[in-house]
Amino acid sequence: MKKFLPVVFCLLVSPVFSQEFVQVSYGMSYAQHAFYRISDDGTVNIGNNAWDMAFTTTGSGVAGIHLNETAVVFGTEAVLYLAQTSDFNETIDPASLTERLLNDEQSWEYGAFNNPRDPGDPNDYGWGVLDPGTGVITGNRVFVLKFKSGTLRKILIESLDQGVYTVKHADLDGGGEVTLTLDQANFAGQGLAFLNLANGATLNNVPAGWDLLFIRYSSPFDDGSGGQINIMTSGVLCAPGVEVAEARGVVPQEANWEEYEDSLSTAIDVIGSD
Repeated sequence: MKKFLPVVFCLLVSPVFSQEFVQVSYGMSYAQHAFYRISDDGTVNIGNNAWDMAFTTTGSGVAGIHLNETAVVFGTEAVLYLAQTSDFNETIDPASLTERLLNDEQSWEYGAFNNPRDPGDPNDYGWGVLDPGTGVITGNRVFVLKFKSGTLRKILIESLDQGVYTVKHADLDGGGEVTLTLDQANFAGQGLAFLNLANGATLNNVPAGWDLLFIRYSSPFDDGSGGQINIMTSGVLCAPGVEVAEARGVVPQEANWEEYEDSLSTAIDVIGSD
């Protein structure tokens, strides 16, 4: 059993019986995040600016799209807004951008781009609507991404059709329009595909079968007056398909797998930032 935190002891998917401590680095000032594979301690560090959007690639019925919320200490984070129009061709006034969207750190099925969905409508994916007859999800909402540089670009996820995402982005007045495609089949072993909007590149060095992602992300905290504020925090998120159980307040060497097998969870932030 590999232990990642000195106080919170996590049991992942299948029991193993040797114990080992592993160090994973975020880089200077948290400039990187790290994908970690338990089976062989495989670790790949990625720069925080290497990608903008992460797309689920786990098959039909799942169309989660996450925003890269990472930022260095005291750095600027990217911000995603819901535009006040569903027409991608319409010029967007920056002053109209008031509704910020954040990732749901509970599941890879629902990222920042899925947040506008109607939970009562199974065909509403937040960024688009599913046609049950064809299996195609067609984009029906426009977003605006404020990059860390301050640049604003409007985004439309046009469709997810036969496993292929089509994404369109442009300046707020429509200039510099770019269309990108991403095939889920090319990233099946990763569970997620990571896309850089500026150059259209995807991350090709994410280790297949990775289990944990050490990363900074925006997390909600109680503001002390009944509301919430979002604070950049450092934590550990689990890969799609990984299940985790937490044994808190125990002696790690004495924790028994069988006692926590029934409390395994697919929530991606069971380890989290605490």
